[in-house]
Amino acid sequence: MPAFEGDPRDRLRGIAERLRKAAAELDKAADEGKRKTLETQRDELVAKGALGPTAKAIVSLIERMRLRARLEKCKDDLKTKAISDKSKEFASTAVTAALKDALDQEFGMLGMGHIRTKLSERNDKGKDEVPAGT
Repeated sequence: MPAFEGDPRDRLRGIAERLRKAAAELDKAADEGKRKTLETQRDELVAKGALGPTAKAIVSLIERMRLRARLEKCKDDLKTKAISDKSKEFASTAVTAALKDALDQEFGMLGMGHIRTKLSERNDKGKDEVPAGT
């Protein structure tokens, strides 16, 4: 084994200094756009790494939020006001005095002339009814 002449640390310091200078020159010469792209990719990878342990909970939360949004959309379809309004309109146009007279005549022919029909619109909790009065 050959003997070392002098302290090798001085030589290593010189090599390290030359490498640092070369790296600094390469950094200056590097394309700014590529550097930003690589930094963005690095940041995304770091974010994905941080998200990894909580990804399952986040996906579950997103699914629950989607379900809630779909249910909220359906909420308006559950309102019965439009149905009630339409049935009132139907009752006032389809159930007429002529129908009332025909029912009275029919009851008379069946021997139940004491029953008289009475037209009145009524809406109980979403149910429209046009009852036959006695």
